[in-house]
Amino acid sequence: MKFQALDLGASFGADGQGFRERRLIDTYGKARLSHSLWTAGYRATSILDEVLAGNYGYQSVCHLAEFFPALVRDSEGFLDTVFFPDVIEMQAKGLLDLRCDPLESVDGPIDFAGMWKIWDFPDKVEFLCQLMDGMLPVLQQAPDFIDTVKRLAAEATLIWLDEALIADFLDGRGLDPLISGIEKLCHHLNDGPQKAFAMLDLVRAQAKREIARSGAKAKNAENRAMKSDVFAWLDANPPKHRGMDEAATKIFESKLVPIKSWRTARDWVGEWEKLRSAGTA
Repeated sequence: MKFQALDLGASFGADGQGFRERRLIDTYGKARLSHSLWTAGYRATSILDEVLAGNYGYQSVCHLAEFFPALVRDSEGFLDTVFFPDVIEMQAKGLLDLRCDPLESVDGPIDFAGMWKIWDFPDKVEFLCQLMDGMLPVLQQAPDFIDTVKRLAAEATLIWLDEALIADFLDGRGLDPLISGIEKLCHHLNDGPQKAFAMLDLVRAQAKREIARSGAKAKNAENRAMKSDVFAWLDANPPKHRGMDEAATKIFESKLVPIKSWRTARDWVGEWEKLRSAGTA
């Protein structure tokens, strides 16, 4: 997993712009989003710094982006090959009753195996935490596992921050649920390992929220792809002075991308023009 929008070094490095301004820095060098979200990311990178310290030639947060894909692959391996089979086995033995129908206001059985297939990494981390709810005595006897949960939460936080920057660029569509989840993760990460189990309460509504988030994420992905195609076309066919309306008409009428209105095309042409004027397109 590579970051698409978040510049880790510029955001959290000791000499970076983000560290000075307490703001997230995107790959265009622009400061975005709130101080509290920067704090969430800084805490997450601090946890991962401790995980990586002295390993694989790792030196500082400026190198974290290079090592992050391997970290996430390792964590996904744990979730998919250790955690998931254990849950399936507990279900089969009747030791675990997963109930919470995300489409209804009342509890009901969920298709865990089916949901697992469509969840991304942060969703799986949240489910892990949800499942541990009520297992405080077990967690108190498993400090190493608490540290594992902290690492997973830190990785999920950075992934969501990257998604939040993308959502912010796309006029904020799908941003609110990401910010809500990140802020809750930040709170529990700051509690320290002895209270890591406290993060479990933040995911009780995971199944219901997933339905709304998955729809927004799918739409955002589709919008990102279409906007990228439009920007590429504009790069190759830059409109003449005061020709943005004409460019929008060509994009819409030629069905370059399946957008529903001329206004959307015009808005994207305007965004492209602003980025080009700023030297970032």
